[in-house]
Amino acid sequence: MGDQAPARPDAAEGKGSAEVEWPLPYRLRPPQQHEQKPHWTHHLYRGPNNEAVEVLYSSNKAQSEALAQRFLNEPILGFDLEWPMPWNWTKPEKTLKDEIALLQIASPDKIALFHLGLHSGTEPTDLICPSLRKIIESPAITKTGHNIMAADCSKLKKHFSLVPRAIFELSHLHYLVMHGQNEPSKVLTKIGGISLAELVRIHLGYEMLKDGKVRKSNWKRPLNERQKTYAAADAYAGVMLYHCLNAKRVAMDPKPPMPLLADRYLPFGSAKQEAVRLLPSKEGETFATAAVVFGVEELQQEEKQQNSGTDPVSKDSVPKNRATKACKERPKLDTKSQALFDQLSLRRKVLAKAEGVPAFRVASDAVLESLARERPEDDDALLSVKGIGKKQQDKYGAEWLEVIAQFLAINEIVPLEPLESIPQVTSASALDTQRKARPATPTRQPRRRKQPPENSPDSSPAFGNPVRPPPQLHTGLSFGLAGTQLSDDGATVDGPSQTEAHEPVEEASEGESDSSLAFFTPLSRPGSLKRKRSESPLDTYIPGPSEKDTAPLTPRSRIFRNKIVAFSRQVTGKLKSRPADAGPVVSETTIDRIVAVAPRTLEELHRIPGIEGFVQACKETEVDLLKNIMKFAPVKF
Repeated sequence: MGDQAPARPDAAEGKGSAEVEWPLPYRLRPPQQHEQKPHWTHHLYRGPNNEAVEVLYSSNKAQSEALAQRFLNEPILGFDLEWPMPWNWTKPEKTLKDEIALLQIASPDKIALFHLGLHSGTEPTDLICPSLRKIIESPAITKTGHNIMAADCSKLKKHFSLVPRAIFELSHLHYLVMHGQNEPSKVLTKIGGISLAELVRIHLGYEMLKDGKVRKSNWKRPLNERQKTYAAADAYAGVMLYHCLNAKRVAMDPKPPMPLLADRYLPFGSAKQEAVRLLPSKEGETFATAAVVFGVEELQQEEKQQNSGTDPVSKDSVPKNRATKACKERPKLDTKSQALFDQLSLRRKVLAKAEGVPAFRVASDAVLESLARERPEDDDALLSVKGIGKKQQDKYGAEWLEVIAQFLAINEIVPLEPLESIPQVTSASALDTQRKARPATPTRQPRRRKQPPENSPDSSPAFGNPVRPPPQLHTGLSFGLAGTQLSDDGATVDGPSQTEAHEPVEEASEGESDSSLAFFTPLSRPGSLKRKRSESPLDTYIPGPSEKDTAPLTPRSRIFRNKIVAFSRQVTGKLKSRPADAGPVVSETTIDRIVAVAPRTLEELHRIPGIEGFVQACKETEVDLLKNIMKFAPVKF
């Protein structure tokens, strides 16, 4: 079963092979130059002295006994059966040869094909030789294959009265290796989720040829070379996948125990889905599960406590079918979200390695999928992602936001804006504020005269309306038209202020304020005749600097800004002499000015306030700031 470390210096083929050494002396021969990549079979493997894998064939009981004896001392054997399709069954009644026509076993250096369909006799003892029976029922020889309990062993037990023992299901080890660290809830006894050909492709790196005509051929007749190759490859895949997957398990950190032999807890034939049982990791346990080994139950309790502030739940309150429920398939990611998920996974791996913890303790796959879908841009949006609590945000939030910002900038993706983030206007004053924040010039609202209260003296008899408070310019100087008179020739002359002869009047209410009051408004003349005047440029609303800065960016400008932010972080990361706790090389305000100006010459670039530090950092890292800005800028610039 083995916890033995890989013995060879070469890397194992397939996914995750960069960190796993191939554990066997028999290995894939290197492809010849200009050779087309072949399908996976045992013919691709060579021993330490370039010897090919030996294929042994028997067509009678005596030959089978001699071949079986050569495998009695093998600890691990690949195992498989072949049987004819219904249209090739014996008529009118099925025989044992219709149930099993060919039995295959394999070790790393040899494969045996026991052609039961050609054996004489019709009883189980006529078809199964003593040594082969011993191999099948021996607890010391592990038989491994795909769907081996439900199909192969079930037939042997039902039709040949054998009791197969030491049966190892390859899919259990596959799920442990692929999902144990990140999503242990997926380490289940399900078989239909993956085929033998997929296991070979993922872990051995080649496509396996599954010829439907060969698979459905009459296995009771003498075999041709195509049938022998097909049958031998299935059994050989079992033993090679076992050693490859076990080497990957040994390389995991922390290293999980091996899955239990399937015949110890699963029935022959179809079985209900449950968590794969592992060898016990603690004294007193009968078995363990991936969720226990990798501490997922404790982690879920910690996250629930952090996010809700409640006490952690007891183990007794955790439902037994939690793993099954957690394995419910989540919606698949689209292409871009999947690409972002892969980038987040790489960053998670780096963080986990730096802290010496499993990757799932940094963040689960479910959390990374949510980040890839929602693509938060700031801390508030990050906290709204399911699975991100305050502790997660404080510890890893900056890492996730950096990966997302770089991804959005490089791929020119407009960040997602949920509907909840759109401000709802609930009052006229709020609407007025929102309008003024826009860069467009608002229309001027008409002002109505304020009527003086009853029994109050007319504060301006000459014009028939109350005197307004003197408006203030930003210089602090007061101006009032009451202190200005027109001469006969139309020139202005100073005169005494009429407001000095009256008591101060009540100020205009807040609702009557208007942007034009920041300067002045000509008062109307008495009588019905009014002098027409041209519209003053001061009557047009001009947004101030603060209002311009808060104007929402267009999608293209936002992408431009994201690229600048990502570029500045890359430059910062390349500065070797920069202290770890130092601030950014460029401020948010300067980035906003870069986006607004989009400089195309060095002169325009150096006019931007606060750009000097960014320029110097780019010089130290030998990158051209202006060239990158021009490359990032939208076409409209």
